[in-house]
Amino acid sequence: MTVLERVMTNPSFRCDGPSTEAELVSLEDEWGVQLPAELRTLYLRFGAGYGTAGESEDAHFMTIETPFEITGWERDHFPDDMIPFGTNGGPEHIVYSKSLGYGLSPQVGHAVDDFIFVSATLDGFMQAAEDGTWFEP
Repeated sequence: MTVLERVMTNPSFRCDGPSTEAELVSLEDEWGVQLPAELRTLYLRFGAGYGTAGESEDAHFMTIETPFEITGWERDHFPDDMIPFGTNGGPEHIVYSKSLGYGLSPQVGHAVDDFIFVSATLDGFMQAAEDGTWFEP
């Protein structure tokens, strides 16, 4: 089982069901960003959802937003190659950047300088969510 599968199927996380290919294409067209294969897999296999990334007390809470919800967000508030796909239930968006990887971006600002790098891969990001280490250097 991959880290993504473990996080998305743990009892503390609720998935809403798979997104469609058409929803992902619409999101990519709207934002002008091609989703990486691993993020497409997340959406096509599990879809949106929310909860803690694991059962330990250290695991981070997160929401994965639907492609439809994301298309309603302000595109011009994010750098060109950055796309949000969730939140941490607090003041940060969960984002993917083609040039930076997976991380967190403050809900106010979204400048590249404010990006909090977590991992180059989605599995690494999910592992950090499960371990509760998003904010550790």
